[in-house]
Amino acid sequence: MLYVLACFEQEIKEELSKEIAWLRESVQLTPEEQERWENRSNIYNCWHKHHYFDMAKFTPPTRITQIEDIAKKVEGYGTAQH
Repeated sequence: MLYVLACFEQEIKEELSKEIAWLRESVQLTPEEQERWENRSNIYNCWHKHHYFDMAKFTPPTRITQIEDIAKKVEGYGTAQH
């Protein structure tokens, strides 16, 4: 859970600071694990700060094709003139 929380924006991590502190204490991270969490958290903070994820946030979701549509396309692939 902590490594997932490291991915969130700083504002969210600040809002969940009590919960994050409780989790970090509860799982008793080793010094190496704490360093790993801090490192990942800092990397994600930097990416958020520089708008790395903006396109994913504001782009409409991609169209998900039904398996039947895919099957029809595959069946017709061999007969279609290219």
